[in-house]
Amino acid sequence: MATILVLDSHPVMRRLLSLQLHRRDHVVLLARNQEEALQTLQQPVDLLIAAISSEEEGRRLLSALQGQRALAELPVILIAPLSQGYLRQQMLQEGANVFLTRPTSSWQLSNAVQELLYPRSETVPELFQQPLAANF
Repeated sequence: MATILVLDSHPVMRRLLSLQLHRRDHVVLLARNQEEALQTLQQPVDLLIAAISSEEEGRRLLSALQGQRALAELPVILIAPLSQGYLRQQMLQEGANVFLTRPTSSWQLSNAVQELLYPRSETVPELFQQPLAANF
């Protein structure tokens, strides 16, 4: 269980994202704008999911996070309208960990959250390092 802050100016989208995350047993905090989000981030949060509508909005948010030592390493998922998809590379270069476009499926969101919060181990499990028995 992780604490996730959802930043979205649209109340319906905030609620939908919140419901999706609650179903996965996450604690969800909500913010309507960047100021609320930065205030909420004064408490421990494991992940930020933020809807942006422009390049400027994304840059402003990522810059604010990187400008605070305690938030510089916070994983960030940005969500933008499909028409803003060209921002993907830019926002990833500026510090976002994942960039999704709307409409975003619950599978895409769940997968991104899972990968950021619980990355796969790069080591081979001990079970697979042992030789196979000759007799099965």
